[in-house]
Amino acid sequence: MKTINILGMEYALEWDTNAIQDHQKAGYCASSRCAIGLDSSLEKQRLGETLLHEIVEAIDFELQLDLKHEILSALAFAVYSVIKNNPELFIMIDPEKED
Repeated sequence: MKTINILGMEYALEWDTNAIQDHQKAGYCASSRCAIGLDSSLEKQRLGETLLHEIVEAIDFELQLDLKHEILSALAFAVYSVIKNNPELFIMIDPEKED
């Protein structure tokens, strides 16, 4: 099983083939059991957006930020967009890969 380290906590990545049908959600964050679920029927971009959304949900839980869901969703979408549109982003900040 794949895991994602979020602020020192290992969140298991779960594939739920019926998340949308059963829960009307593309994914979920079960912070109490450190799990993130994604509907495997989603296309790649939607999977990425949903994964980042659920990671932000976990961060919100772990840091007890109590963000409104609308703010959390907007933040996750904006960060996903920046990362997606700038694939070289993490290479740019690697001092060993300077031009």
